[in-house]
Amino acid sequence: MIDRIWDDGTTKQNKRFATTAVGHTTYQMVAALSPTTEAERAIRNQAMELANTILQTRLILHEQSSTRMPLPFLVVLVFWLYILFASFCLFSPLNPTAFAAIAVIALSASGAIFLILELYRPFSGLMQIDSEPLRQALAPLAP
Repeated sequence: MIDRIWDDGTTKQNKRFATTAVGHTTYQMVAALSPTTEAERAIRNQAMELANTILQTRLILHEQSSTRMPLPFLVVLVFWLYILFASFCLFSPLNPTAFAAIAVIALSASGAIFLILELYRPFSGLMQIDSEPLRQALAPLAP
């Protein structure tokens, strides 16, 4: 599961979500519990809520691993920045201070676009969520 989430982007991104046999069996076992006391009913309800939360989290992780940035958003953002810089260059005299300001603003705008694009790929790319803590937590305990 960890390797599926943290793939390097070489696999097909439009994979269909599928439940695992272990997850399906566990959910059915929790749903099949027949409580007799009020305390057992409360524990069963809490177990069902936790199972639903785990399923929702898996769906969110699956969706986030295949979501791409909308192309119209990127086009509008780049066009807006182009108009902004073009108007700034037209109405300001080209001296070293104005040129330095334009360069700094262009670098910060391109950095912001880069960060927006990186946020759409939390499990791959330059800035990614590290998988090592999860791997260590799921590793079998050494004697």
